[in-house]
Amino acid sequence: KLLAKAVILATGPSGRPIIPPELQSISRYNRRLLMWTHLKQELLADSKRILVVGGGLTAVQVVLKLIKLGKNCILCSRRPLVEKHFDIGLEWFDSRTSNKCMSEFYHQELSERFAALKQVRDGGSVPPIY
Repeated sequence: KLLAKAVILATGPSGRPIIPPELQSISRYNRRLLMWTHLKQELLADSKRILVVGGGLTAVQVVLKLIKLGKNCILCSRRPLVEKHFDIGLEWFDSRTSNKCMSEFYHQELSERFAALKQVRDGGSVPPIY
């Protein structure tokens, strides 16, 4: 039984929402289920208990924002949070190797680039500072 007045999805980049099967029965039209990009002040004013679904940086940032607003938040993720400084390797930030990384990346087909990004993200992560 869902006791939260609102469920906020922070399950990936903005665009088409990724809705976990367990939450698909909640209507997005009754304003209880929304994407993190559509946080509504009126919904937040009515809601004391909010469920945030996601396992990456965006989910953690949404929870921190809601806590500052005095909300009781629960963060739900399908796996334990992964703590990493960056989703990509440090060679992308090193001036001696970054141009090579970018060149190799942009010389791949679009589908290969998308697959590489998905693999390196591995579901997202949270920097240790959080």
